[in-house]
Amino acid sequence: NEGWTTWFQRKIMSRIHKKPNFLDFDAIGGYKALTETVDLMPDKFTILVPNLGDTDPDESFSRIPYEKGFNLLWYLENQVGT
Repeated sequence: NEGWTTWFQRKIMSRIHKKPNFLDFDAIGGYKALTETVDLMPDKFTILVPNLGDTDPDESFSRIPYEKGFNLLWYLENQVGT
């Protein structure tokens, strides 16, 4: 869900701004945020679907699922097309 939301939001914004490269530039910023967040979070929270167990879900919230999901969809779009 999070990846689809991020991908779709970036698609909408590129059309609103009438700049096809908007998605690419926003994706660069998202990837930077992803790498910074991965460096800060415990390893168990850096996977796309973390097993929370008894952990408070608020402790695992980050941009990781948004950006990892987006990057997968963006990769597939570039390989297969829309």
